[in-house]
Amino acid sequence: MGGFKKHRHLWIFLLVATLLPSSFPTQKTLANAESCPVCKKGLTGKFVQAGDTKLHLSCFRCGHCRQLIEQKYRQDKKTFFHTYCFRKIKGLICAHCGKVLDDSWISYEGLKYHQACYRTHAQPRCDVCKLPIDKQFTTQGAHRYHINCFRQYMLPKCVLCVHPLEGTYLVDPWGNRFHSQHEKTSPTCFSCGRIINKATSAGGRRLADGRHLCGICAPTAVTSEEQVRKARDSALKSLRKVGIAGFPKEVFIRLVDRYELNRLSNGLSLHANSEMRGLTRSIETLQGGKRVASKHTVHLLEHLPALELEGILAHELMHVWLFERKAKLSHRQIEGFCNLGNYLIFSRRPSPMASYLLRNL
Repeated sequence: MGGFKKHRHLWIFLLVATLLPSSFPTQKTLANAESCPVCKKGLTGKFVQAGDTKLHLSCFRCGHCRQLIEQKYRQDKKTFFHTYCFRKIKGLICAHCGKVLDDSWISYEGLKYHQACYRTHAQPRCDVCKLPIDKQFTTQGAHRYHINCFRQYMLPKCVLCVHPLEGTYLVDPWGNRFHSQHEKTSPTCFSCGRIINKATSAGGRRLADGRHLCGICAPTAVTSEEQVRKARDSALKSLRKVGIAGFPKEVFIRLVDRYELNRLSNGLSLHANSEMRGLTRSIETLQGGKRVASKHTVHLLEHLPALELEGILAHELMHVWLFERKAKLSHRQIEGFCNLGNYLIFSRRPSPMASYLLRNL
């Protein structure tokens, strides 16, 4: 029993060490029945049982360092290893410090780390709050973010409700982004297409004919005869500079609302991107098959910003010019030629609004 006490630690740390007491079968019988797989000698007295294998204590050695195994071990097929040696030959090395990993480690992006090495040197941190990222995260290029940090600080915000814009959303011609569900409840400016909001357009208002005018377009909206005369003189001057002259002295210009303009045009729209803004009606008087007189009336939509109205007026004056010259063109050719009037006005008044109007041509 003295031997039992001396080697008792082998039971605890090797987990599989076994001592055959003297009351078991005789030494001879045991030796003839089993032998150590390492030295091929018979097993007598004390021996180690590792799994299904029995071997002498002195033969129970690490297959890597060849030292005795006295504590925990790992088995690979028929070879035994110290736990440390096994991890080393299997490449279980910390990607940061280069030391063998413990019983537990963290695997990240194909590399393995000690928990402390990972937290200190490898764990990703949010590029917004700089705190460690423990669970799910999102990326943008080489940057990483907590999901909430990304939503609150990196995603664009809706100009109307100021909540993050995720997935698909709408953008007006001026770059204002907003949730698609706001489209039915938030108006856009009839002239510039801008979403109307205090932050984007200094507010706006609804006109009597159902149109909406933003706070940016409203200050120059044309509503008086004096404003119309200034626009007419400026448009004629621009046309004369490129050789388009010889207009009749009397061309009547009227400001009308949306309903009146639609009635006059019988619902006809000559503009691909929006409603009609102007209409010219020309009447000629004939005698003997020859024109002896003509009358022109230009109808312009009221409350258009001054720049837009002047461009529309130049377009309509081109209709007058072609009518006076009895131009034989197709409807499409006429509209294309008259768009030169819009272009002359918008291209010579560089501004964000002019650029927007030019794009709409």
